[in-house]
Amino acid sequence: MSGESTPILCGSIPAFEMFMTMWDNIIQRDPNDRVATYAQAGLEWAHKYYARMDRTQAYIITMCKCLCLPASDK
Repeated sequence: MSGESTPILCGSIPAFEMFMTMWDNIIQRDPNDRVATYAQAGLEWAHKYYARMDRTQAYIITMCKCLCLPASDK
């Protein structure tokens, strides 16, 4: 998940967090809805995956690569 000149992996972590937030909102809106039932099951797996990802250095390395890009010439 990176391009030749621009790393794009750094966008995947915020996107994953946004997806979890949206599913949390679905569940809170109507916990008895059928969609909420499936969203809850999926969200439990997402939280497990996110916790595993949080225990690695990948997030720090990815963010560092995104923040260390050289400024564009104007």
